[in-house]
Amino acid sequence: MRKKQTLTLVMLLVTLLLASCTKSDKQVSINLETLADSLLENIAFRDNLTQMDNALIEAIFFIGSDSIEESVIYMDSGATGEMFALFKLSEDADSDAVKGALDMYLSGVVSANEGYNAEAHALAQKGKIIVKGQYMLLGITPNQEAFEASIKKASQ
Repeated sequence: MRKKQTLTLVMLLVTLLLASCTKSDKQVSINLETLADSLLENIAFRDNLTQMDNALIEAIFFIGSDSIEESVIYMDSGATGEMFALFKLSEDADSDAVKGALDMYLSGVVSANEGYNAEAHALAQKGKIIVKGQYMLLGITPNQEAFEASIKKASQ
């Protein structure tokens, strides 16, 4: 009986320690400008990426401006399909709708390059949308591992 109580107490303490060491996605804070700089520095993009005006969010991604609190978007010239879009959602944003719009954008890039630009098509197929709390981060990059590692570092 005493062993059971001790074991239960130890398991409870371990659970509490693990829970206190992890950062909830809701508590994540990412400086999007710093993350964008890191991506530009750490990923060897084949094309020159240009920062897009945030006013184009609705036209490019079909996401209402009231859903986005902050964003940084870099896109290629159209030759390679490379790009990344970093969004911090507003508190009242419908995150499922925003994620759906980003999924649709990514699917559209894949479809648009199929049979047209094999390299861009393959790159787009590896594109990812990463959700961290109120942040949604879309990347079509030649180095998705570096994309993910930069996000992980920025969200710690």
